[in-house]
Amino acid sequence: MPERTMMHKREYLFNGQSKSEVPRDITDVAVDDSVEKIADGLFFQCERLVAVDLLEGLRIIGAFAFGRCTSLTSISIPSTVEEISEDTFCYCKSLTTVHLENGLQSIGKRAFESCTSLTLLSIPSTVENIDRSAFRSCTSLKTVEMREGLKLIGSHSFYECKALTGISVPSTVWKIGAHAFAKCKSLVDVQFQDGGLKNIGQMTFHLCSSLFAISLPKSLESTGNALFLDCSTLLGVEFPLGINVKMENHTFASCSALVNIFIPPSIDDEEGFGKCTNCFALDRMIGNQDTTEALKTRFDNRPIHEACYYASRTTVYDMAAIPVSISEDGDTVVDSLGMSPFHIVATSANQRGDLLETLFDRYPLEVASRKDKNGKTMMDYLLINRSPKAIPLIQMVLQRTLVDPMSTWGLTDWKLNLSSMVMESDVWQGHAGIRRQSLKRVQNTLELFRRMEKTSLLELAIWKMAVGRICEMSTQSASMDREGYRIVGGADVIIPQVIRFVAGTSSA
Repeated sequence: MPERTMMHKREYLFNGQSKSEVPRDITDVAVDDSVEKIADGLFFQCERLVAVDLLEGLRIIGAFAFGRCTSLTSISIPSTVEEISEDTFCYCKSLTTVHLENGLQSIGKRAFESCTSLTLLSIPSTVENIDRSAFRSCTSLKTVEMREGLKLIGSHSFYECKALTGISVPSTVWKIGAHAFAKCKSLVDVQFQDGGLKNIGQMTFHLCSSLFAISLPKSLESTGNALFLDCSTLLGVEFPLGINVKMENHTFASCSALVNIFIPPSIDDEEGFGKCTNCFALDRMIGNQDTTEALKTRFDNRPIHEACYYASRTTVYDMAAIPVSISEDGDTVVDSLGMSPFHIVATSANQRGDLLETLFDRYPLEVASRKDKNGKTMMDYLLINRSPKAIPLIQMVLQRTLVDPMSTWGLTDWKLNLSSMVMESDVWQGHAGIRRQSLKRVQNTLELFRRMEKTSLLELAIWKMAVGRICEMSTQSASMDREGYRIVGGADVIIPQVIRFVAGTSSA
């Protein structure tokens, strides 16, 4: 039986005139429409409070007004409320639904801190400021919708929101405070809308251990220290053409997987790139070269690589206008880090299927399976990208490299079977380990088909030879059926031996 039906229901009507302390055991609160302000701490730690009815006309909800109301499940803020004060709903651990109306302008510091059951948040366009730690440690918060009109995302505002998977920062935001999204361990997708973002504070994305790639806005002027510290799966960072950002030291410290990064000519201050400490993959690719120099000259005389890096602005028409030259030694296929255009598209924040399709049309298939100086193929990088946007790219790669070549076999059923496995989206959900298992199943199925085709062709060759001999030796061949030819040709003995040999199970 639900907890609310088990306890005695105690309703409380607040009309703004009460002078006595609110009973701590109330379960339901109705606020009269004449009330403009709920005093600081008025319902603080009413642990049995389940439902609150706030009406239009309310303007101010005081600090700690509903703090630690641990049974409160939902709240709807009227449009007349302009500001939610500090700590107003902090530690409301059962709060699953928050409805905010247009009219709200500011969300105070720690307003919803540690509301650990909150899963979805939609911030109205009238909100200009999200103060520090406003949604800190909302560990179940998976989706946040921020709209144009927002100007400031305060420090620690979404700190340790472990379930948050993606954010889109509106073009009106000019500053993101320090640690704002630190320890968001499920954060995969970060999008910045072109606009006026000038500053991102220190350690803003610290320990975002699922972040795969990011494209920074051209308007960015400065970043704080250790911006991407310990982003262990960060592979690609796009600095837009024309950006001139000043970066503090240790921006990419301990980004151990980082491989796809470039310093555009527009950046004057390169100091922040020099100290890429514990960037093990990048170290392997750069070798003994100076880090800054290697990243500045990475795309020299390789325009198609540079076009793929700037995926946020490159069109397929841009790609088509660039000539592709493949030398015998393959040097023009890779840049100075050993990455082909396929690698660059696969590690981009912009998962562009159209660019990948263009590359397949212009390069031999073997280029797509090349390894870079980090020993990784394009598919290796796609498999560790936890974003759902990577799934169509994985499917395209397998379709072009495994399924399409089966057309030469002339076996439509097998091709359709393999294609259906590749295009089943569910098998590519989850982390890299699960995706690798799915890839192994596809590869094993293809190998089985290959062995079956080889065996069938061998059997046909044996039959052809047998038919020739029989036609020379006997006039009775015309009356023999398929089984007869198999027996005369020895296929029933030879084929099982061939299958064991091809499968690698022969005792020999």
